[in-house]
Amino acid sequence: MVAADVGIAVIPETAARRCARSMPITSIRLRDSWADRKLTICARSFKALPRPAKLLVDYLRKAAS
Repeated sequence: MVAADVGIAVIPETAARRCARSMPITSIRLRDSWADRKLTICARSFKALPRPAKLLVDYLRKAAS
């Protein structure tokens, strides 16, 4: 989904690193008390996301700070 530029995903960090080896994606590490795992937001291009997806990413990044 992310590599096809159809959307974003919140997945375990290890899976994001593995996918980034063979797919055109970038990731942002999430650190928050609600996450038992290290979660990562992935997108093919964060700059190219539609506004609703950018708002979600911004919200998640701020919540993780």
